[in-house]
Amino acid sequence: MKLLTRSFANPSSSRTTRFIALSTFALAVQVACSDEPPASNPIIPGASGSGAGTTSNTSGTTSTAGTFGTGGSGGSTTTGGTFGTAGTPAGGMAGGGSATGGAGGTTAGTANAGTGGTIVVNPPLDCSKVAGKALPIPLVSTWGFPDSGDDSFSEAPIKGGAEAVTAAGLPEGTTDAWSMTWTPVARTFVHWYWHNSAANWAGQGVCVADGANFVTLKAKAATDGVVAEFQAAGVKQSVTLTTAWQDVVIDLPTGYNSIHPAGGVNTGLVVVLAREAADTAARTIYWYDTKWVTEVGGGGGEGGGGGEGGAN
Repeated sequence: MKLLTRSFANPSSSRTTRFIALSTFALAVQVACSDEPPASNPIIPGASGSGAGTTSNTSGTTSTAGTFGTGGSGGSTTTGGTFGTAGTPAGGMAGGGSATGGAGGTTAGTANAGTGGTIVVNPPLDCSKVAGKALPIPLVSTWGFPDSGDDSFSEAPIKGGAEAVTAAGLPEGTTDAWSMTWTPVARTFVHWYWHNSAANWAGQGVCVADGANFVTLKAKAATDGVVAEFQAAGVKQSVTLTTAWQDVVIDLPTGYNSIHPAGGVNTGLVVVLAREAADTAARTIYWYDTKWVTEVGGGGGEGGGGGEGGAN
């Protein structure tokens, strides 16, 4: 692109004309590049630190308050000798202040770092000390509070109780029945957790008596070939479901009462459905009779031998 300028008698006017031409060129370049996405707007930290302590400070009898950095929000005075010690906010970080003498001051103020607070953490639930209160084995699932680990509920609604019993074709009065339907949209997997209560995400769980070796349940799908994963106490069991009921068995680890950091068992069951990226077929699964048991029921005993033939 060639820029054309025309000089006039007034030199300053000529410079103005060139300036306008160059500005027009710069604007044209900017417009030509406007299809590029704008850079993200960075977050610029504020000038003052964040803290929860209360700090008083001075920097000489005639000076203004000194400046202190990350750590606290302090007050200021015009008299006194040193910065005060920052407060101790619960769970806070220690302040790391610095002071600068004010104009006319003879001595800079002294900065004292705030004392970090202490986060109060309840000790883990020790199930060995509440053995008499532990839930007995066999145990029908007491974890009746379902919650998704993310936003699974937006794509995979669940149903429980009588509604799930009817949908699964179970006899009326069947307890502990659930159904889960997933029509994939954005997620590549969905998962739901069954807690004892809403607090069990991070809080203490419930104590289960020692001796449980398996979690068992019965499951099926609305169509053949649906892969589902059932989890308990950190153990995963993947099964391919059909339209017929089948037994699902999850081997439990020893020490299941101490797997959860807060103590006790916080999640009685986790149900996961996953898919390949291009697989958007809807799927529905049903399950019921979730139990923690000592042993899995086996088949019947051996048949007895036939009697001897009679004598001739």
